[in-house]
Amino acid sequence: MNKAFLIGRVGQNPELKTFDGGGKVANFTLATSKSWKDKQTGEKKEKTTWHNVQASGVKADVVMGLITKGSKIAIEGEIDNSSYEKNGEKRIFSRVNMLNFEFCDSKKKEEGAPQETSNEEIPF
Repeated sequence: MNKAFLIGRVGQNPELKTFDGGGKVANFTLATSKSWKDKQTGEKKEKTTWHNVQASGVKADVVMGLITKGSKIAIEGEIDNSSYEKNGEKRIFSRVNMLNFEFCDSKKKEEGAPQETSNEEIPF
């Protein structure tokens, strides 16, 4: 099984690429962080990891319309590795192919985006 779940902040506004056949992908980076206390010094430490994320098809349109730099989101996806050569050296590139996402902060609510509504709140 190939599943990845990440929660983090978007590093830059997504970039859209379109292809001759009509396909499209949106690419962006997601920063995840972990923190801990150094056992020897008692100092708080933090490490940030950057992840390349790609959404394709209809999801690319959704990403382009809703996700912006700084958004805190949770994503579910699959890890995809590919390799290429540069200057005779083999390099490996990893990305997460996004399957689903949701917002983790209230930033979009403040900007007037639709909020989830339960059936009990519908007036008809």
